[in-house]
Amino acid sequence: MNGNEFSALASLQRADGAFPSVIVSPDGQAVSDFNCFTAAIVLRRLRNAPPSPERDKIVGRGLDWLTACRSARPPNAFSFWPDDDRPAWATGVPADVDDTAIILCELLRHGRIGRAATLRIVCDAILPCRVKAAMLPVLPPWVAEGSFFTWIPPESSRAEPAKPFANIVDCCVNANVAALLALLGTNSFPGHDAAIQTIVGGLQWAGQDPARLSSLTPFYPSLIYLAEAVDHAVECGVTKLLEALAQLRLLAAGAPDGAAGICCSAYSRTVWHAPAADVARAISSQHVLRVGSGRTEKDGFREPERSAHSPIL
Repeated sequence: MNGNEFSALASLQRADGAFPSVIVSPDGQAVSDFNCFTAAIVLRRLRNAPPSPERDKIVGRGLDWLTACRSARPPNAFSFWPDDDRPAWATGVPADVDDTAIILCELLRHGRIGRAATLRIVCDAILPCRVKAAMLPVLPPWVAEGSFFTWIPPESSRAEPAKPFANIVDCCVNANVAALLALLGTNSFPGHDAAIQTIVGGLQWAGQDPARLSSLTPFYPSLIYLAEAVDHAVECGVTKLLEALAQLRLLAAGAPDGAAGICCSAYSRTVWHAPAADVARAISSQHVLRVGSGRTEKDGFREPERSAHSPIL
């Protein structure tokens, strides 16, 4: 591994572990931003890089930042920003299933949270955010009953969409939840198979139509991110997505450049750019984990990497 690559990544990281991103609005205005999602994606992309002092320092700081992103409403879910460090315009943005699943994967993988505590959060914050049969008539045809919405309403009831946003189903979100459940060894949990059905059904419905494919991931600007999310899910043990992964690799080869943005608003053309995520992708490309390599766990709970820190729960 070229140490300069880790040096470049370290230079982008704040002392508290956050990485910068840039929000580009539809009119071209750019605003600096520090969010939890960017840090989680950076850590995910570094997961197969060999341990080293440089890598471990970056990961440790990143985990500290992710720990700070737990939301108070509802307790233990995670948000795109920490409750006390978010843009003024985003004070009403609730916690969400995607950030909760992605962040929990990293905290679990690195031993910052235990399996039992993770399961409690999944049951309290994620499982209630599932699509009910009565909701299907107003949702896209590829959405399966029992799959996962994106937003976690702060109210005690999860039956209604989060406000002020209409709740949306995103295939990347469902891939990230499936990955977390597989990493926990809970493939039989409610929603696991429905998440898979939504991804597979979405790909069947979309075919090779660019507009339809784009609609599968309203919070992500490129199909490349669905390919990455499904690849990660398969690595975590979601083997039912192997065929979908092969299809996505072919489709992603002709998709817009994933470096054009790391995530986006489903309600506007606002896009987040994150140089650190691009650097982490370049590092990860040198350490691709192939399914069947002997390091991919297909059954049961994979023991997470342990750090010198105590679990947060």
